[in-house]
Amino acid sequence: KRYDVERKLQVTTQMSKTNKETKNGEATARQRLSRVLGHMMPSNEIAPSYVNGCERKKHHAITSRQFLFQNEAFKELQLKTPLQIKEIKTLKVDNVSEYVSKLEWRENVCERSKLTGTPRGYNRFTSNDEYIIGDIIRKANHSEAAVSLLRAGARSHICWKKGEVRAAIVTCGGLCPGLNVVICQLVETLHFNYGVNYIWGVKMGYAGIWKKEIPWLRLTPSSIIGINELGGTILGSSRGGFNLEAIVDSLGKNKISQLYIIGGDGSHRGAHAIYQEVKRRKLKITVAGIPKTIDNDVGIIDSSFGFNTAVEEATKAIR
Repeated sequence: KRYDVERKLQVTTQMSKTNKETKNGEATARQRLSRVLGHMMPSNEIAPSYVNGCERKKHHAITSRQFLFQNEAFKELQLKTPLQIKEIKTLKVDNVSEYVSKLEWRENVCERSKLTGTPRGYNRFTSNDEYIIGDIIRKANHSEAAVSLLRAGARSHICWKKGEVRAAIVTCGGLCPGLNVVICQLVETLHFNYGVNYIWGVKMGYAGIWKKEIPWLRLTPSSIIGINELGGTILGSSRGGFNLEAIVDSLGKNKISQLYIIGGDGSHRGAHAIYQEVKRRKLKITVAGIPKTIDNDVGIIDSSFGFNTAVEEATKAIR
């Protein structure tokens, strides 16, 4: 495929003129465009010859970093090390197809995407044979075995019919910088990319899922405008209130098919328990956990959103 380079070049050049750049703005725009395209070459695509001097050929890079590794000049800088990995085991991740039968799979297409003409390097699908090695920091005498994780990302086919998904978002535990940003991105992605019409915000943590006196909040792209500039969470949060049977009963009663839980280590233990109960009942409900902590104590991940902001603000208080 060929990217719509000329159109992007025209826009970029016009921006350069608007910013009162010199007559060399077009050349500057070309350099900018080449740098951008050099970091977004999608898998199994034709790499244009004008990007970083690469030849016009297919490559199989999964990320922009791997694309760089294939550069011949970069290969000349690589040295041999005593590191060896002979065996890699993968942490099993259950799929809804393992406990729900007769699923109808369909092609994953952007339903209401606001993006047009965007190169596929920004929105490529992730295949089920892509893995990330978990213990990537290793020493020369390190074990020759490694553990990998299935890479997260949008798949090319999904098991949800159009209009079937009813999603719920809940924030649990203590407050953390960035919660509203995550809520905003979840709503926009579900609405524009997947065409989800019903997105509910559950107030006051786990208790809000099953307590009838706590009403849910209908979330739409228009209702979340500007919340990314607000601290805290528009949904409120609380500790405790976890009632496994009541939570799963409520999810089924409200026909929720996707539950997004934003929380720390304790909230994720609750999320796992909900998933186990959903699996036991063979319900077509997926549970997604989004790590949130200002303590940075969630396993596997190096850093959680909000942690750096919390450290910066704490530093200001100490000073």
